Amino acid sequence: MEKRTDMPMVGVGVFVFDEKLQKFLLGKRKGSHGAGLYSLPGGHLEKGETLTECAIREVKEETGLEIEDVCILTARDEFFPVENLQYATIYLFARRKGVDEPKNMEPNKCEGWVWYKMIGIEEVDIEVHPPVYDVLVESVIGFVIGKKYGVKK
Repeated sequence: MEKRTDMPMVGVGVFVFDEKLQKFLLGKRKGSHGAGLYSLPGGHLEKGETLTECAIREVKEETGLEIEDVCILTARDEFFPVENLQYATIYLFARRKGVDEPKNMEPNKCEGWVWYKMIGIEEVDIEVHPPVYDVLVESVIGFVIGKKYGVKK
């Protein structure tokens, strides 16, 4: 899909959570906005696709993982002035299905995938893509520990 900079696009970002590890998945981006920063599996919503279908497809395409219990956390309007891109980004939460380890299925777009603890992420020596960090702090941590943030099933 060719990126259009004249109109906003719909993107999804998926917080893939492993309950056993109590960690979520981040990958170091390359070749697009946020290059060099850690971010989530995700991408563009395709015509006729639901948000859940998009999340499942993008996670599988990028990491090889299967996910379940997909639900919407929050939505954000994001503008990236350097690239002249605007997104309506829907952030979703999903649980890792099975025990497979993530694979770097798109090495031209990501340096690799790593599991990180949610609590204490600010103490980890990585640079998280700012919109992802904001959603992590505002919605995900509270969602995981049972508070009412974002939209739950």
